[in-house]
Amino acid sequence: QPVGSTRVFTVEPGSAAAEAGIRPGDVSQRVGGQRVRSFPEISEALLLSTGTPTPITLERGGQIMTLVAVPKAATQVGILGTK
Repeated sequence: QPVGSTRVFTVEPGSAAAEAGIRPGDVSQRVGGQRVRSFPEISEALLLSTGTPTPITLERGGQIMTLVAVPKAATQVGILGTK
């Protein structure tokens, strides 16, 4: 994923992102109420929320929605299971 992007490219099956309903193409806007503008900002916000239900506001198909994910300990594919 490009560093300056908040678009989700893939979601790993069984990941926190998949369990929350996050889909490829979604564009993250806020994590835990904090505005995010890049992948490193998303990672940092999620790392601070590991194991805690965390609201993620995103844009999907022109609509804004908020889903709740429980970030897991970081793995190769990322804390939410997204790339």
